[in-house]
Amino acid sequence: MRTFFLLLSAMLAGFATSETRAAIMEFSDDFQSTGATFTPWVAFSDNGGFPGGYFIDTPSSTNPQIFQLANDGSGGQYLNFFANYDNAPVHNRDAPGQSPISPNAQEAISFFIDQTFTAADTASGDTWTFDFDYARNPAAPPSGATQVGAFIRVFDPVFNLLAEQTLDTIGATDAFQPGQLSITLNPLWTDGQIQFGFNNLVGGFEDSGMFYDNVVIANASAIPEPASLSILAMGSAIFLTRRRRG
Repeated sequence: MRTFFLLLSAMLAGFATSETRAAIMEFSDDFQSTGATFTPWVAFSDNGGFPGGYFIDTPSSTNPQIFQLANDGSGGQYLNFFANYDNAPVHNRDAPGQSPISPNAQEAISFFIDQTFTAADTASGDTWTFDFDYARNPAAPPSGATQVGAFIRVFDPVFNLLAEQTLDTIGATDAFQPGQLSITLNPLWTDGQIQFGFNNLVGGFEDSGMFYDNVVIANASAIPEPASLSILAMGSAIFLTRRRRG
């Protein structure tokens, strides 16, 4: 009996150590329980009329300019992501003693889940997947030169881009369809940030409305190690043998 518990303790300790070291967490969101904000989602615009862009760490689910919580009228909720260029106070500001500032030529906005990674995440070269459903907003679908899509981005500690995977969703219809991206972590990446999210690039007051739902971020490589399974099987056999003998 003592041998069984020693083996089981060793196996569980190995799992616990792995969980403690790893920083990237699996995540899912169907937007059904979303309240006043989209937390833990965040947003960033690379310009938007502000030098250096602006960051939103608690995006409002009723924001009239970038994102809102939408519903199908039957209880289903999802993200409505867009860029409303009618924000005159931001995009057409007047400077004291100067002529009115012209609206921005373009605005690039990202809406994403941001997570830290460490060498413990990258050492085994795991593959992470980003699954979601998407559809165009029939009231204001992407038009003109608008670009819309999904991404996984990996940055080093000073936000140099290390890797990126993208999916163009411009061809979406009114009906939801599945999308997926995946990225394999490079063991040479020791620490930084990984982002899973959606983006749009809009100019000329064009529409860019997209719906996204049923987001799942998962480690496709997260399966029990054969050694751990062997330990568990051996421990169970020892335990059953000792019970029969008793």
